[in-house]
Amino acid sequence: MNLEKELSTSLELMDMGIDAELHRGDDGTVSVRPRQARMGATGFDLQVPLRQEMSQAEPQAPGQAMEELPAVVGGLAAGATSATVGLPGDIAALAAGAYNAIFPEGDEGRLEAFTNTLTEISDKYGSGAVKGFIQQQAEDAGLSDVQMQVLDEAMMVGEFGGIGGVAKAAVTKGPQILSKVGDVIEGAGDAAKVRMADADGSFTVGMGVDPDPAIAAAGDAVKAARAKKNIFVGSPKGIDTKSKLNTLRRNVEKLAVEGADARFWYERSGKAILDAVGGDKEEAEKIIQIVAITSAGTPVKANFDFALQAYAQHKAGQKIMTGRFPTAMSKRIEQVLGGQDWEGRKTNNFYVNLMRVVDPQKVQGVTTDLWMMRSFGFDTDNPTDAQYSFVERETNRIADRLDWEPQQAQAAIWVAQKAKEEGTDIGTSKFDYSDALDQNLAQISWESIPGRTSSHMLEMFDAPYEVQQEYHVAVSKAFQDDDGFDLVARRLGIPTPGDFEAPGFFEGKVSPGTQSELIAPKQYKVDRKIEPAAIELIEAYAAVRGVLMKQDGVGYHRPFFQTTKAAGNGVEVRIGRAFSEAETKRLAALLQQEAGFEIAPIGASNGVRIINFDPDLDNKNFQKIAKDAIDKLELDDDADLKAVLFASQNGYLGNDWSKFTNGEEYISNIGDKGRPDIQRKVQDIVNEIQPRIDEIDSQFSEQHGFTRNEQINIKYKSAPRNVTSSAPTEQAESVANE
Repeated sequence: MNLEKELSTSLELMDMGIDAELHRGDDGTVSVRPRQARMGATGFDLQVPLRQEMSQAEPQAPGQAMEELPAVVGGLAAGATSATVGLPGDIAALAAGAYNAIFPEGDEGRLEAFTNTLTEISDKYGSGAVKGFIQQQAEDAGLSDVQMQVLDEAMMVGEFGGIGGVAKAAVTKGPQILSKVGDVIEGAGDAAKVRMADADGSFTVGMGVDPDPAIAAAGDAVKAARAKKNIFVGSPKGIDTKSKLNTLRRNVEKLAVEGADARFWYERSGKAILDAVGGDKEEAEKIIQIVAITSAGTPVKANFDFALQAYAQHKAGQKIMTGRFPTAMSKRIEQVLGGQDWEGRKTNNFYVNLMRVVDPQKVQGVTTDLWMMRSFGFDTDNPTDAQYSFVERETNRIADRLDWEPQQAQAAIWVAQKAKEEGTDIGTSKFDYSDALDQNLAQISWESIPGRTSSHMLEMFDAPYEVQQEYHVAVSKAFQDDDGFDLVARRLGIPTPGDFEAPGFFEGKVSPGTQSELIAPKQYKVDRKIEPAAIELIEAYAAVRGVLMKQDGVGYHRPFFQTTKAAGNGVEVRIGRAFSEAETKRLAALLQQEAGFEIAPIGASNGVRIINFDPDLDNKNFQKIAKDAIDKLELDDDADLKAVLFASQNGYLGNDWSKFTNGEEYISNIGDKGRPDIQRKVQDIVNEIQPRIDEIDSQFSEQHGFTRNEQINIKYKSAPRNVTSSAPTEQAESVANE
């Protein structure tokens, strides 16, 4: 039975006074059932007025039922598509609601069958005909006056004209057309509400029926239908009812609550990056952009390694090569650092979220990746636009319920799901870029007392520790900018979390010392090695310190804690604080006792580090020496002690001041081959800071009777300040060529 015959038979049943209708099941079978109110989008039974008028009509033979079909189709369906061809909005809107109620979106087979039937009817009664032409067709068919009145009323509810072609189009262009129809309905509904308010209920047309309430209801119904539909768009498979959606929502919100401690993931990460560049928002944004570009499919630590590698390469003037997809990603990074904009919805959201602390004006969003897709029950790692929007919409909803920001809700969900999948706890899974930064730190150890070969203020070696400490503090401040940030690191473009005070040990003596922490990412695709570009910058930093403080040498090291026992040339003794002067002396004495030679402890923020600098001492014996000394160590308090093995990449720059009075060895030995551009930058920084050091030296020499060597760094004392100096001296060049 085709649709035309089903409609005709239904009319015949109605004409005979049988309160029943034909029903087509999902399997295509047709049965007779008690008539149910067929509601349009208005919420009204649109067949009621038609049935009332039809009951007043003259009895008809079954064959005549076809002649009423235009009225029925016109009233119940036609207007849906006619709304798209510019018919009166109010009329079209009401009929559209009925059409959508009878034939919901998605039932394309049924929709196509219906539109095919309408096309046939349209052809019979005049395809694309206007109201007047349809009326003529009805009159030619011999409809009674009552039947004509019914037809008029039906066409007032929804125009029949033009249904064929447009309805056909709805099959192939469904979403676009239905969207336009919905817009008409919503607009008509809003307009009707205004008219009702103005008319105060006095406005009626036609048979005394005021269409405005129905039209307004149609608009409301469409809005409600859209809202109901939208909540499922992009949802995972199986989420097709409100009950199932609510269950999903509860489960995801539970994840958010479980991960609440990690909700500031983006804020912590962004602040760490901003602090590492001394509050420089432009530089922080550069790093965050690089992080975003290299984030795709990459764990946090590896992602940050890539970003720091690229940033170091950029600051050292080297070609960028990094990332999971190095060709594409490196090119993109070069473009961004060169000033070009970049696009990408996922990446942009991630970037904006990380910028929360750097630029609070940026509107926060939701980043959707593997863990977010898993948390919402998707089995794909690459969301479609609809799926991405679904996750974003639902995460925003959870954020509103918990009174969090969107990125906070997403971070909490992300961490909890990650912990669940990996079988870890929240504390482990909330590893962020601030944590990754801490795992990429090199440490430069320096003291302020001038080296013995400088013959500069040698009396400082025998001065009281308090005087040495006072001098050290004054010199330390000379290396800070107005914001208290490391001036040398800023000038060289090296991110740093700062430094900390810890006693230094050299040649049997403890002296005031500082440990400067500098970002030193691992080398691209090489384990337990520092990125070469970072080494150049670190050595430039050491050179500046060495020249200005007249040091015989400045050393640095970078620990890699994920190591093998064979590669373990370092031991970190963790007590939760830096070692005191007395503890440093005791440990140094124990190490010398076990080794038979001096091994100098190096201060750490949470304890002390012991490193094997002797190439003739194998790591196995070194580890035994360290263990035996640690076992005998007595601390100042009852702090818990833990020893952790690491592999250390070490470096050292020095200068014999008796031969090179301007620290030429420091400058010429930066990098494996030497970099004239970096060497000049080092000299510029020395020129900038040298007057501060001179002032401090003058003050302390006058107060304590220290003897100054006026020939030390005389080149920088006479050079113009804050002006790029000339190329290295012939003396320095000769050293570099040796």
